[in-house]
Amino acid sequence: MDEAFAEMTFVHGYIHADPHPGNIMVRTKGRRGFLSWLLRGTWQPFEVVLLDHGSYLSIPERLRKQYCQLWCSLFVGDSAGAASVAIDLGGQRAGQILPVILTQRGRNKEEQKEMQRAAGVSSFGDITQLLATAPRDVVELLRIAAVVRNVTASLGCSLADRLRINGTWAFKGLMGFAGKGVEGEGTTESDKRFSQLGYRLSIQSRLLVIRGYIALNTVVNRTLLGTMYVFGQPVVLY
Repeated sequence: MDEAFAEMTFVHGYIHADPHPGNIMVRTKGRRGFLSWLLRGTWQPFEVVLLDHGSYLSIPERLRKQYCQLWCSLFVGDSAGAASVAIDLGGQRAGQILPVILTQRGRNKEEQKEMQRAAGVSSFGDITQLLATAPRDVVELLRIAAVVRNVTASLGCSLADRLRINGTWAFKGLMGFAGKGVEGEGTTESDKRFSQLGYRLSIQSRLLVIRGYIALNTVVNRTLLGTMYVFGQPVVLY
């Protein structure tokens, strides 16, 4: 589900605007097989189906580009870059608040609250104040992102998964811009940063490393589980 909404948001700029659990369906697809279990952890391949297409959000190109830049900055841990893009999106307060509420990086509730206090978010009213002054498209985008985050978190999607998925699709979404501004718009500092080859390579190299690690780890784990299943005894690693 996170993959589907990330692609809609960062690449197409056209998003299903009502992604509550009642509008999400999972159905089987294809035949059961060992390859599906090895790569995806399930014998039966499946697909996610979105229902109720009465409400969609169409994101302006400038906003899509800025949102891609924001998540790429968050993915590589560039706090200053993320704050700069967030300020362009919603003003000075957004530069403090958006990176915190989007990632929810705290390891527990207390740590997350401390991070929010450090960013100047002492109550829900601070977020409400930010949303009251932000452009409508930004508000709708953040609302959809919050719903998707809550639904996928309840299904076991971690912060690391969300950063990887959003970082991957945000980078793909930026490839069409190639560091240039949107037609009719000026070039921002964020545009200049992302036009630098070294910055783009740092994002791409991190994505490649994470993908390789996940693929290797998945295959090893599935192989060990398969061995346990065949021989009927646990495999102990030292």
